[in-house]
Amino acid sequence: MGYRTFSTEHFFRGGGKINVIFESESKEKEIRELLTKIGANIVSGPTSEGLYMIELKKGGDLESAIKYLKKSDIVRFAEKAY
Repeated sequence: MGYRTFSTEHFFRGGGKINVIFESESKEKEIRELLTKIGANIVSGPTSEGLYMIELKKGGDLESAIKYLKKSDIVRFAEKAY
């Protein structure tokens, strides 16, 4: 594996990353269905605080996805990951 710069396609492959905390009683099936609806995958987590980082598929609308997540009954927290 060689060096990669920030401008490579690999680095920008996603539509954006979001930090999410799901309600503790959320079922895995519910989480998967929600992520499928917004076109996202879990890339890390959960942390000890229950935080997941999800990534939208290329071309995904980050702001719309965050709004959609915040309206969900199974999401406690959703904000852009920096």
